[in-house]
Amino acid sequence: MKPSLKMYLGLYVVLMLAVVPLILRWVPPNRWYGVRVPGLMLEPEHWYDINALGGKLFGGAMVVCLLINLMLRFAPASVLRYTHWINGALLLISFWGVTLQLMQTVS
Repeated sequence: MKPSLKMYLGLYVVLMLAVVPLILRWVPPNRWYGVRVPGLMLEPEHWYDINALGGKLFGGAMVVCLLINLMLRFAPASVLRYTHWINGALLLISFWGVTLQLMQTVS
């Protein structure tokens, strides 16, 4: 399957939209949606602070991923074969980086 730039751009736009409620502090403490940090659900004010920060960090990471995908548009065909792997790595690095930053903030 040929990598579709529209598919990846759509993915990152959807992920950016998913963090908007977190940034705006609309999501109350729950088990399904938001940043999962041990002990966070004990205090609601920490929940909103950490989720707002996590939403901003992840949204920023998605903007970087989006820009990288726009640059990939001009990459040679030999690089485009690895677009799926590049995007998988970008998502993993984004989750990992946001998690590390949040764990430092919570500590």
